[in-house]
Amino acid sequence: VWKNHVKFTFTHENSKSSLPVLTLCVKDKESKKSVHSAIRALDKSNRLPKLLTEFSDNLMKRFIKPLLVKRRHVVTTTGNRKDIQIQLESARGRKDTDVADNIVAIFNCLYSNLFDLNLRQGDSEKVTLMKRLGDIIGDEITDLLITHYLAKCVPSTKEELDKYSQVCMLF
Repeated sequence: VWKNHVKFTFTHENSKSSLPVLTLCVKDKESKKSVHSAIRALDKSNRLPKLLTEFSDNLMKRFIKPLLVKRRHVVTTTGNRKDIQIQLESARGRKDTDVADNIVAIFNCLYSNLFDLNLRQGDSEKVTLMKRLGDIIGDEITDLLITHYLAKCVPSTKEELDKYSQVCMLF
């Protein structure tokens, strides 16, 4: 069930310019309900953690790390009645892309199309598939954000610190 509804592929499979595509096959509300039921069953049988770990490894390797480290990509999301696609595209010819906006777009798309599923149906505590994903990749994505995104904002010389205090005075 999982592999039929959550697929990683590549554009131009055998090309050097191949970019990742994540497809969520959700079809319609009825289909989504049956997928949710199957995912809950995978959770109860303790098979979901392995699948979610594989998914998170692919998500980090194919989408998050290239966005944070290379910063030469932009995220696009497309959808139709059958499926939703999240794709990396080259950012050539576009203004500087905001890394944070791209990462937020990925997680918003995941959450709104499949990962909003509450795994503990009937319990008072809400444990979503997205929360489980966050538990798996939270530390790694935080380290990447600090190292490749936020660290560039922190002054490392006296001259940069002086400029930083000038910027702070504007706020």
